[in-house]
Amino acid sequence: MKHIAATPESQTEKAVRTTANPGNVQPELNAHAEVPATGNSEPLFALRPVRVTLELIDAPHGATAVAHSGLDQQDGARLIRIGLYSKHILVNRSLHRVDTFAVKFLVGLSLVEYCLFWWHASDGKGVTDALRQAAGYSPDESAWGRGFASRLAISDFLRPVDQLPIFGASPKTGPHLIGEFKALTRHPSDIPRWRSSSNAPPEGERIPTKKPKPSRGSRVVPPGSLTTSAPPAPAPSFAETFLQCSRETLDTATLTALTELTKERLT
Repeated sequence: MKHIAATPESQTEKAVRTTANPGNVQPELNAHAEVPATGNSEPLFALRPVRVTLELIDAPHGATAVAHSGLDQQDGARLIRIGLYSKHILVNRSLHRVDTFAVKFLVGLSLVEYCLFWWHASDGKGVTDALRQAAGYSPDESAWGRGFASRLAISDFLRPVDQLPIFGASPKTGPHLIGEFKALTRHPSDIPRWRSSSNAPPEGERIPTKKPKPSRGSRVVPPGSLTTSAPPAPAPSFAETFLQCSRETLDTATLTALTELTKERLT
């Protein structure tokens, strides 16, 4: 019987198991060691560094903090840029009182919202898994909402926030580096702002939309047939219905943050 060499999938499984270790220790792996996925047309997966930065934004905003994607201009590393709105009353008082835990909770909450928004993307899932590990969650534990943010706030990963020059009477806006973690991500990234100019999609390219299915009550009218009934009103789209439900159920700050993240995805 022939000896069959290990497949690339087994290497990927090994990488995932390594990043999910309960001791919350970052693995000593080459972040640029590509692990090919199945099929030639699939992107390459690898453990790549993701940096998290924090900056103060002196502008009114409904949310306390919002996280955006970006690329480091020096080495092209993937960034999660957290903007902390210093004019918001919660942020302003926390900064003046040097309430580091409150600030770390707001930072953690913005990271959780970032994970929720990009959960559909492969890279978003990789970031979520890495942050779950940093928060001390086991693979079978639930990790969402304020509980997730609280665990991040007391984690070692956000401890550098205590020493950032953002507190007191003369804060520095930044951006300031909080830390870096490794996440299993793909190349090219499926988060648009994590794509470099060399692998960005062509200008104007959009994700194709599905053709609408005909309604069950629709029927073909024979040529020459006359009808006097008015055409039925178009059914509201999913986007319109979702937006209406969001306005009715979400508070202003959450709705504003969701709107900002949606704009980021469309750019």
